[in-house]
Amino acid sequence: MYEQTENIGPRYPASTSGSLLPGSLRRDVADLNGQFLRLLHAGAWLSGPRWPARPPFVAEGLNAESIDAMAACPFTLFELRLGDLPSETLTPDAQVRDAQRSAASPTDLRCQALAHGALMLAWRLADASPLSLRLALGLPAAAELLMNETRVSSLVTWARTSNLLGARWADHPVFWPNLLRAGHLRDTASMSRTHCLGITLLVGELGLREFDGACARHGALRNRR
Repeated sequence: MYEQTENIGPRYPASTSGSLLPGSLRRDVADLNGQFLRLLHAGAWLSGPRWPARPPFVAEGLNAESIDAMAACPFTLFELRLGDLPSETLTPDAQVRDAQRSAASPTDLRCQALAHGALMLAWRLADASPLSLRLALGLPAAAELLMNETRVSSLVTWARTSNLLGARWADHPVFWPNLLRAGHLRDTASMSRTHCLGITLLVGELGLREFDGACARHGALRNRR
């Protein structure tokens, strides 16, 4: 299903546009966001266990013509849930058997392709630009360590993990309604304000995760004494 090449991808040079993220990375993020929004637009939440629940904002509908405007965020509109990934790396033959056992619908295959693309991006950024890993994907230092210790062959297996992807801030009362409205109206100013809100939410979440991680490490050290 997925092809690997010798070139594992760009190393994302620093931005020259004033943005915190380089243009090449923003294009990658927009591409993944576009795939995600098109899955929502196609009703992917109805297809089975890969999506944990149909978020309330989907009921408002997605306009296909506004998807590109909505996708051009400086962060992913989905989150990667890396807490329950399989610990083992399957051999190529085992991967084929695993894929055959989990024969999926076309929509599920599109979900898996999106998940694999997001994991590949995280895997690259963990090595090339850890700060971008946090800003673009909202992943904490623990995810950086996980990706640094992960073989690329594991990503194919992980992409088929149930509930790996979820909509970011699906229950937030403001973010998605504002994003949908700005996309429909092509309102640049409203879109910028929505991006600022998302960045604020993202930084707040990262701060809590890093604090919780530091507390856990501190507690472990205290227990050793």
